[in-house]
Amino acid sequence: MTVLRRVNFPWYDLPETAHLLDELYVHLRTFLTEMGFKDIGSRLSRNEYRYEWQCPDLLLSQACGWDLVCDPSISLQAVCTPLFNLPGNRAGQYFSYVLVRAKSPFEKLVDLKSTRAAINSKRSHSGMSAFRKPLADLGQGDNFFSEVLVSGSHDQSLNLLCQNEVDVICIDAVTYHLIQDLNPKRLESVRILHTTDGAAAPPYVTLSSYDAKSVHQLRCALEHCFKSPVARKIFERLRIEGFSDYRPEEYNQIKELNDRYQEFKLSANVTGASKPTNAPRPTQAWPPAPLSHQVDGGLAQQYQPAH
Repeated sequence: MTVLRRVNFPWYDLPETAHLLDELYVHLRTFLTEMGFKDIGSRLSRNEYRYEWQCPDLLLSQACGWDLVCDPSISLQAVCTPLFNLPGNRAGQYFSYVLVRAKSPFEKLVDLKSTRAAINSKRSHSGMSAFRKPLADLGQGDNFFSEVLVSGSHDQSLNLLCQNEVDVICIDAVTYHLIQDLNPKRLESVRILHTTDGAAAPPYVTLSSYDAKSVHQLRCALEHCFKSPVARKIFERLRIEGFSDYRPEEYNQIKELNDRYQEFKLSANVTGASKPTNAPRPTQAWPPAPLSHQVDGGLAQQYQPAH
């Protein structure tokens, strides 16, 4: 009876990129095995990411820098930082775009006063904290928007904007450019109004319980996979051009920004999205199905989350 190790990449697992991540995982799994990791799931695990982070069989995932430095309840540690190929981007960073509909009258951030906005999460740097800073700096006071919908993902926020459910969103530039590369029609009805300041990019992470040697082996598996010609082409299509060391001082800037602006309220009316917004995959029952595998003629032990 064997519990399989989980790998998931929730941050950029979009409808447009799912097939690329599946292809990449075939290669990465080989290099993880070569680095000594055993009993790795044969496919990416695609359960809700906060559930995945609580699973003792998690091997590799990705998280927002906000989660690592602003939420002490999360037992994760960084493996390395991806280097994203974005226009004008500094190595190891990313940034966000404030988007409005292409035919909207808005020309400046201040024009968005009393409009409807969507954020992906209250716990997001790229969709919430990076958005909050330039709005607070306008000096217009709290409750800048008439309504804020919490969509659950950048992909969902884009759907809300395109469907005229909201007037403005803030999504990270990696998501934007992946969609631009792979499905540009989705962006035909929107335009960029503002570009936020850069911040440390979402790192690859593993459980805090792994020792330094294991973390190094995970980094090596990613590096070796990137050097593989076939896998490298997939990384490049995902706008990843390498990896860098995790630098705590750069991620601490995310916490400093959050602490500085956390008293600024985007709106007095913050709710969940009002309508289904074409989720990239069907909603899964809770608890989500654990990974299982046929081992030595028997069904592998299945992990059940603690409550």
